[in-house]
Amino acid sequence: MEFYTRYGGVETTTPWRRPDDNTIREWRDELSFPLTDWYVVGNVVEKYSSTWDVDIFLIQDPLRSSLNDLSNQFTEMIETGFKKELLIDCAYMNKFYQDEWEEVTKIRPDNQFYKKHRGSIDNPIYEADEVKQLHPQLWQYNYTKPHSNWYKGKERGYSFKGIPLSKF
Repeated sequence: MEFYTRYGGVETTTPWRRPDDNTIREWRDELSFPLTDWYVVGNVVEKYSSTWDVDIFLIQDPLRSSLNDLSNQFTEMIETGFKKELLIDCAYMNKFYQDEWEEVTKIRPDNQFYKKHRGSIDNPIYEADEVKQLHPQLWQYNYTKPHSNWYKGKERGYSFKGIPLSKF
């Protein structure tokens, strides 16, 4: 079976599996940096439906890590995830999404996601009201207006809360 993914400067030819709590904990326990202010969010927490990825956000305002440290943490999370056959979708946000829209800043480890599987290519490029590259492997997204992820969460009834990664 043909499979290839590139995200955050990390590549794999091993398909990932649907995440389960035990595999997420095993992945977490292999990380080499403090888990302070890192949260599990999204469908793993909200349980709207089964999912193929694990959303992990660093929530701080302001960001207290250097851009180099943040990039290294993102890379470690993604690499360790691929080794555990998990797709880790990690990002920094200055705050959790709110029930009523508020402007938000997100930093991602890539400006796009690339997956080739069974002859089909999925290659979305991330968009926002303002986008700028901060570091060789970091892009900042400023959302001044509600966007598709926020609307998706609202439609699904998400609480927009997370579980501290250290306590997951």
